[in-house]
Amino acid sequence: MQFSILLDILTELLSKRHLTAGYLAQKHDISLRTVYRYVAVLSETLPLTVKRGRSGGIYLSDSYTLPAHFLTESEYESLLEALAFTYAHQPEERFLEAKRKLSTAVKQNAYASHFGTETIHLTDSFLTIPQSEREKLRIMERCLHEENLVEVEYKQGGKRIISRIEPHVLVLKENRPFVYAFCHLNRHFRLFPLGQLLSLKKTDEHFRKRPFSQTDIPLSESAPMLSVRLELLGDPPTFLIEWLGRENIHTYKGKRIADVLLADNEQLLPCLLQFGRHIRILSPLSLQEKMQAFLLETSTIYS
Repeated sequence: MQFSILLDILTELLSKRHLTAGYLAQKHDISLRTVYRYVAVLSETLPLTVKRGRSGGIYLSDSYTLPAHFLTESEYESLLEALAFTYAHQPEERFLEAKRKLSTAVKQNAYASHFGTETIHLTDSFLTIPQSEREKLRIMERCLHEENLVEVEYKQGGKRIISRIEPHVLVLKENRPFVYAFCHLNRHFRLFPLGQLLSLKKTDEHFRKRPFSQTDIPLSESAPMLSVRLELLGDPPTFLIEWLGRENIHTYKGKRIADVLLADNEQLLPCLLQFGRHIRILSPLSLQEKMQAFLLETSTIYS
């Protein structure tokens, strides 16, 4: 399996969102079976859908973008400069095509997640959010910044309700994403839990933000924050590094240490546990003891 082909398929999917296996097989002079092997590898980390038949193909979810820290801005610029230099000295179409695709990926990834005080109110630490809610969060955030109305569908009193909303603020409350929006159906602001929306769709209709205050948002008291020191073990995954924050990680006596503030609530232990062998709690001692008791209690289920 060639990395160059894998990268080419990724960049094309990011720019076109839909490809056919036949197109990829012809372009790279490989069999359809080999194409699907590449797609299977990408499917491990990307929200891909493969549809068979006459109008089928390989689809990448519209709400997916490259992770915000996939490459830094300077790394993107360096890659583009290197490709331009290579093409100038070896004018082959593949280098020009790679530069074009990378530029497209950069533009799509330039819309980074802001999570600033003007667009999102944090009521808890950002722990883990299910993939389905993350996709809704990306779409809603884009509509918020571009001031597009969003058509949403949800259940209320056993009935399916469809309404258009004007997203004003994204909220992370008790580790779940919400949107504070003006609802056209009820003609007032509401706090919508994204996880309970059956569907949401960006519309072409724009709106102007209405005046409101942060104190208008119906929020319960947030959980207290706990100062935690963790040791990173082995080769920790990128999503763990991003969750902890690269700026909070340093080396001490040959060990990689993360000093972070985390919400001290019932989700803290399960959240830390998901990182398994990649972290060790160093302090506080009380959190170590809680984790030991939690693991002991959990192990009895499987004994």
